[in-house]
Formats: sequence, structure tokens, C-alpha cells
Amino acid sequence: MARTISSATVGPINLQSTDNPLTITTTGSVGSNGSGVDAIDGSATTAWTISNVGTVTAAGGYGIRLSGAGTISNSGSISGVDGVVVGGGGSVIGMISACEQVIAKLPADVKVIPGHGAVSNLDDVRAYTKMLKETLDVVQKGVRQGKTLDQLKQEKVLDPWQKWTSNAVTTDVFLETLYNDVTGKKDERLIKHN
Repeated sequence: MARTISSATVGPINLQSTDNPLTITTTGSVGSNGSGVDAIDGSATTAWTISNVGTVTAAGGYGIRLSGAGTISNSGSISGVDGVVVGGGGSVIGMISACEQVIAKLPADVKVIPGHGAVSNLDDVRAYTKMLKETLDVVQKGVRQGKTLDQLKQEKVLDPWQKWTSNAVTTDVFLETLYNDVTGKKDERLIKHN
């Protein structure tokens, strides 16, 4: 089954397995109001696939919150109180996969409008994907050598990619995200990144 949203829809939408995959078209929107009210929620029982080219917004909650695994492809707008919660099912490996899918599907002259940073293009997405692969690889090697998160921080293993850090995502926060992804640790804390 599948669900397509092509008009204004009031959230929260609590996804059912029959809604998978969910597509929000350019004329579609989902909006919610109220403290702690998400626009779209997906349970942990389904690996969700969501494609958004419309608008998803939550005045007091997350735009999209998936409690389990999932892939969100977004060339529209998703906004809410905060951003991605990796402990909710996302991963760096999933982000690499999503970037590779975007690179393969979009035309060469496309403009990319990221959640953070300047308008970019597919070459920038390729560079970002390369950075994700390289940083994931260096952390995987450290973990295979039996190193702890604190040891990797002390060794400053991510220093070669310092240009990718910001006030939004510090080196230590990104290293912890990579380490948790590699070790399979599910950290349910919300690491604010914007």
C-alpha cells in the first residue's frame, strides 16, 4: 500500500503500515500546532520511506519523527522545534545511502538547499558524502583497534575534517554520533544540533 498527500493536511499524522511509502507532493502539506505535537509520527514497527517535495511543519514538535528505521528524501521543506534524532532510527550509513540516492536521481545542474549552510550543488553533496564515508571509516578502524570514544576524542581523529564542523554540529558531537553508529549504541538523548 502507499499514501500520497497532495493538499493541506492537519497533523499530527500517526502513520499506519498501509501509509508506507508516504509521498508528499509539491501541492501537499502537513502542519501541526501545539507544544510537543509532531506533524508526522512513525512507529518503530515499520521501516518507513517518506518522500517530501511539499511542506511539513510543526509549531511545537518535530516535523517528522520516526521511532524506528526509515529513509526520508526531502527536496521540499521540513521544519519543527528541532532536527534529526539519530537515536530514533537514523544512522550515518543511512545518510550516506540517502545522499547517494539523491546524487543518482537529480539533474547535474540542480540547486541543493540544505537544512544548514549555503545553497549548494551536487558536487557539494558528493563532497559531503565523501566526508561521511571517510569519517565513518576512521572511526570504524579505531573501534576495530579497541579504542573508546574518549580515546578517539583525545587522538583528535576527526581533525582532518575540521572544516565540516560548526556551532550546529561540533566535532565531539559528530564523533559521538559516528561512534554510536559503529558500535550499535542507541543513545536516546536528543543531541541538539541547531
